[in-house]
Parts: sequence; C-alpha cells; structure tokens
Amino acid sequence: MIRPQKNMNAHQRSPAENTQSKSPLANKANHPLAPAHSRKTPLWIQHLLHWFSVHQRTMPWRDDPSPYKVWVSEIMLQQTRVTAVIPYFERFLGQFPTVQSLADAPLEKVLKAWEGLGYYSRARNLHQTAKIIHFERNGHFPKTEAEWLALPGVGPYTAAAVASIACGQTAAAIDGNVMRVWSRLRGIREDISTPAWRNKARADLIRYARICNASLFNQAMMELGALVCLPRNPACVDCPIRNNCIAHRKRWTDIIPLRKKINPVPHRHEVVLLISSNKKVLMRQRPEKGLLAGLWKFPSQPLDKTHTSSSRAARALANSLHIPQTNKLQKHQRVEHAFTHFTQTLHVYRMELATAIKLPSPDWRWCSAHDLDTLPLSRSQRIIANEYNAEDERSS
Repeated sequence: MIRPQKNMNAHQRSPAENTQSKSPLANKANHPLAPAHSRKTPLWIQHLLHWFSVHQRTMPWRDDPSPYKVWVSEIMLQQTRVTAVIPYFERFLGQFPTVQSLADAPLEKVLKAWEGLGYYSRARNLHQTAKIIHFERNGHFPKTEAEWLALPGVGPYTAAAVASIACGQTAAAIDGNVMRVWSRLRGIREDISTPAWRNKARADLIRYARICNASLFNQAMMELGALVCLPRNPACVDCPIRNNCIAHRKRWTDIIPLRKKINPVPHRHEVVLLISSNKKVLMRQRPEKGLLAGLWKFPSQPLDKTHTSSSRAARALANSLHIPQTNKLQKHQRVEHAFTHFTQTLHVYRMELATAIKLPSPDWRWCSAHDLDTLPLSRSQRIIANEYNAEDERSS
C-alpha cells in the first residue's frame, strides 16, 4: 500500500478531509495514462494524477459519480466547504434519493432539508431544475456542458464539472482552487477574476483535459488547490508539480494569485419580536423572491436612524401590528449573524399576549413548538426558535 506523503498541513483540515479513499487509479490497469497516451501526456500531469490516486479524499458522490449525485454535490459545494456539505448531502439523498423524488417534493420540504446550509437560492434552483429534468426531459439528464449550463443555478464551473465528472465529457472546470493552482503554476501576476483571464485559462486547460481523463484531471486540480496549494502558506514541499511551478521557483506564492482590496463589510441592526400567545408564536413567510425567499421568520424590521433605541423600534413594530401598548415588552436575546455581503445584529424582544391578534395577511401564522421544528428557517431564526422552545420546555 502506498502511504501518503507527510507534512500535508493536516492541522488545516478536518479528519474527514484527511480520510483517504481506495481509488481505482491505484490499480495500474485502470490508470488514466494508458501506454497509448503516455508519450503525449506532460510529465507534470502524470505526477498530478498519480498524487490524486493516492491522496484524494473520500466523498460520497465519488463512490458513485452519477449525474444526479454529482449535480447535487456541486450545487451544495458552491461557496461551502466539503466537510460541511457531506452530512447535508447524505441526509438530502436520504430524503430525495432520485431526481423524481426531488421534483415531486414540495419546495418547503426541500428548503427544510437545506436548512442551515445557507445560500437558499441554491435549493430553489435545485428544485426547479429537478422539475425540468423530470417533467420536461422525461428524467433524462443533460450530457454536454452547454446543456447543463442552460439549467437554473448552473454556472460555467458547475456545468463543466458535472459534464466531465458524471457524463464523461471533455471540459475544463475552473473554480477558485483551480484558478489559484493554474496562476501559480504559470506565474501569472495579474487579476485572475477577469473574464478575459478565465477564458484564456479555460482555453489552456481544455487542451490538457483532452489528452488525459478530463474527469480525473479536473478533480486532481481542484483537490491540489484544496489540500496543498492553499491560499496562504501552501504546502509546496508536498506538491507533486512544484518542479514545474513558476511561483514556487521564484518564491511568488505569497503574492499569487493577486488579491483584490476587500471593501469593509457593512453591519446592519434589526429588531425582532417574539410574540407568543397560548403556547404559539407569530411567524411570517418571506416572499418568493429576494434574500432567504420562502423561509419563515419572526416579525422584524431594520433598526435605522429614525429610532433612538432598539426598544423604541420594537415598540413601533408592535404598534404596526396593532398590539396595544399595555402589553409588556421585554429584551430577550441578541443574535449575531454574517451573510456574504454584510453582517447583522438581531435585537430580539419578547411579548406575551393574553389573546392572539388577528393575522395581518395569509402569509402569517401562529406556530406551535412542533411547527417551529418543521418549518424551514434561516440560521439566525433557528437560534431564536430553539431558545424559545427551550424556555417553553423549562417552564412547562
């Protein structure tokens, strides 16, 4: 058995990410570099694919790279780490084992299965695409990169990844890891986020994908970026292609890829009302479009300059719901949350009503503790709901 190289920066990865799989590449007969191709395959690619055959991580979608599993995994992996995705992927496939079961499921059930993973537009696009594949394509998955690219939520990288990994097509999958590896390998000291750079990189990488196994080449490049060619402090000593890497040779790994200046992330404050009556709390479903679309939330409103304090804003929100000022307002908790483009502080106030108020519109609901457990909520709203349920249990 070939043992993994040492000094793989294991402290930067979780145990799950360090787990090896028994790859068929280890079997010489199944190696993608058959003798007929070995003469025209660059040595650096041979080294890269051999490294991948030994060090690739175990992932449930790699055991059976079907179009359904690879597509679901790639959507989940958008802006999310592998270690976070694996348990969600396994639970999601347990609930929706086929594209038909996903297409037939209510959107609310899909959002609930996605709860906590974030970027909920991915779940909505996944559900919409499942309907297209099942109802409009009679269950037939796309095969080509162009066909995948035409589906909701599928961008250039995802289309290339699924087409190559699951459908055997020749395509260059370029994610952040590949961009970093390629820019360092070629010593590119320029902004790699521009469309012109991506198009040039795609044209270069597709040439290499054609002369070997495109699926393995794409996965090996991504794996190298995830495990070795890290954004900071790359483990060059463990890199199988370091002898070909211009950035390594010229000691540019700390400046390549070039990093844009990051603008400060704005911070927003919001007041939230936890209004309860007869063991139920008032909730509202978000609109079908926009941030966290379709999820449920507690009544809330932004805290802006028109309010001198969060308590005044909470009282104003209660007044807008026609709740008499005689009802006591109590500071309940404070929740911090971070989105991609801003951070947020939720100032939560508790209010107990003797009699439930009339629902303002059909998208509002009085929810029991069981409802709170079953409705799809964002991470911050789930924190509030769990605290409410815990207090309810303690008081009963």
